[in-house]
Amino acid sequence: MTRAHESRALAWAAQRSREPLAAWEELIAGAPKVTVAAANAVPAEGLLDDAAAAVLDGVVRLYSVASGGRQLTVRYCRFGDLVGLSSALAGPAGFKAEAVTAVALAVLPTDALRAAALRDSRFGWSLAQEVAAASI
Repeated sequence: MTRAHESRALAWAAQRSREPLAAWEELIAGAPKVTVAAANAVPAEGLLDDAAAAVLDGVVRLYSVASGGRQLTVRYCRFGDLVGLSSALAGPAGFKAEAVTAVALAVLPTDALRAAALRDSRFGWSLAQEVAAASI
């Protein structure tokens, strides 16, 4: 991961319009950064087994698979979006994800998300708002 990705991670936290900004900045700054090549599955090799991810660069497509095997796009995630937050907090949602372009992600382990939410109820509320916004 390059310094550009580190800067992008902090910019991601800074662009969050919801409080508490400091908690998001701390979480993103300490998060492992990974890249996934275009046309590859996200999570790659268990990347998000117990974590969500902030998209720092690129585009991720979330989709479900119908009984006949047809892929149904649910949404696209770009810079500033979170991938897998509801699954990380509440368990598998049945969606799959793939990198549409090369993607840079900051991996946010569930334990770190929970710990931040327990330390600061405003952060917990911001997680609830993120899940609600993604489910609309």
